[in-house]
Amino acid sequence: MNKKTAPPLAPLAPAMRHQIVMAKQIEQNTTLVLAGWAVLAGSLLLTAALAIPFSNQFGYDTRVVDMPIWTLFLVLAFLGALFVLMLALIEKTVRLFGGLENQRRARKFLRLLLFALFATGLLARILMLFTQPMLEDDYQRYLWDGALSANGHNPYQVSPKDVFDGTSGDPSL
Repeated sequence: MNKKTAPPLAPLAPAMRHQIVMAKQIEQNTTLVLAGWAVLAGSLLLTAALAIPFSNQFGYDTRVVDMPIWTLFLVLAFLGALFVLMLALIEKTVRLFGGLENQRRARKFLRLLLFALFATGLLARILMLFTQPMLEDDYQRYLWDGALSANGHNPYQVSPKDVFDGTSGDPSL
């Protein structure tokens, strides 16, 4: 019995080979971009989490010379480097979408990216909710001014120094 054998596959046309190569490159670039965004998000969350233990060293009652300014400088420099990485990732993401012929896939990728960005921002804010503001004492002044206003005093006429020195001229303070 004679079995029919399948004819040999015709060699791929050069245009088809080019499309296959381009599809593989787009897939690799998509994976790299996703990995880059994941590293960026993880680094931001890790930085926020690591800021929690030393945020109390920037309290209102701590002298500036006792604050770990170099640590803060290094953290801010690292965040600056992450910002530059984010700019590069945005550029790479925009280029990638120019190469994606499947717009459905591009929309799915964008939805995933936006969700990840919002989730990262929300998680970082939740982590930082339990820290003390670093090198920031405006909130103390807002509380002071609010307390004076709530008690019927004008916060623009009396400074905290005057009250603590006893030179405010108002015995009710």
